[in-house]
Amino acid sequence: MPSSDPVFSTPLTSLFEINHPIMLARMNVAAGPKLAATVTNSGGIGVIGGVLKTPKVLQRSIDELKS
Repeated sequence: MPSSDPVFSTPLTSLFEINHPIMLARMNVAAGPKLAATVTNSGGIGVIGGVLKTPKVLQRSIDELKS
């Protein structure tokens, strides 16, 4: 649960237990794991792209996101 009280509540903020309904669009090359991690760590929902990635490359992106 977020540490501060939300300013407003929406189904999205309630479902994901976030304060800010900010979701990073999957932008493949333009937005990688570092940006997704920054958005997530700031209280939004970070997303990484996986289309056309091999399982090995996708796993590297996931590992980078988690680090």
